Amino acid sequence: MTALDYLRDKILQADDGFLESEKIIAAYYLKEDLSSSVALPIREAAARIGVSESSIVRFTRRIGYNGYRDFQTGIQKILEGTDRVFPVYDHVHCGSTTTEVIRAVSDQTIRGLNNTMSVLNTDQIVKLAGKIAESKHTLLTGLGRSAIAANGLQQRLMRIGIEAYYIDPMPRIETPIRFAAEQDCFIIFSLRLDSENVNRLIRKARHNGCFIAILTANRAMAEELAADCILEMMPEEHVVSGHTNTTITEFVISDCIYLLTAETIGTPAKLTMQKTVDAVKIDRLDHNPGQSLDYEDFLDEPGKDNI
Repeated sequence: MTALDYLRDKILQADDGFLESEKIIAAYYLKEDLSSSVALPIREAAARIGVSESSIVRFTRRIGYNGYRDFQTGIQKILEGTDRVFPVYDHVHCGSTTTEVIRAVSDQTIRGLNNTMSVLNTDQIVKLAGKIAESKHTLLTGLGRSAIAANGLQQRLMRIGIEAYYIDPMPRIETPIRFAAEQDCFIIFSLRLDSENVNRLIRKARHNGCFIAILTANRAMAEELAADCILEMMPEEHVVSGHTNTTITEFVISDCIYLLTAETIGTPAKLTMQKTVDAVKIDRLDHNPGQSLDYEDFLDEPGKDNI
């Protein structure tokens, strides 16, 4: 995967929510030589593209960076070959047989799970299961492959009667982040915790008194964000960006959370989705449980200020 392919993928993941100025910025970077365009100072880049500097900053945050400087650094690392943007497996090279590829993927995934078991605190899973059981709503979010794991857990929690929602971390419109309350539990799947959009959601949920649980390899950042519960997936130095073993690890931990929650509430994990939907009473939200929600869909409790 080239740096241009990587950037195109990032843009495609977020383009549903682009403002018109952001679409112009995206088109510029996709057609210009990246090595020269990302090296421009933001003032010069804004002049060339014909947009404001704040529009460029908003665009970079929209595609997962912490601002223009972070965007420059990230793309330049890829161009220089110092950052890996695709899975890297031991002993796989051009000419490897199908058996060698399968063996390499399997072996590395098993090592990823073993690395996770070396750092995972099982007491934290029990703590989280108990909190899900007593919370009014359970909210889940994640980007990329982590979103698949978050959606999967949300659907399974629904089957045992938990009122669960997936929150889209990419804002569709420029509004304050408004969601979550004291009685809610917010679960974040984020390998590196390096998305400003996700971290803004966490800070807002913290401000509203929400219980915060984070599945991550970046324990230091999770502690900085004042998480109530940290499920460490594997030591960060063992993480390979985009590696399938991280996704499988997230699913394994999700299964543990699901089964322990079912045990906590005393519900066999065999309920059908239809029975669950019929049983859930919606008293605050005009949404069906299980629906994916945007930033603006969860409203603060009356009297609370937005950030």
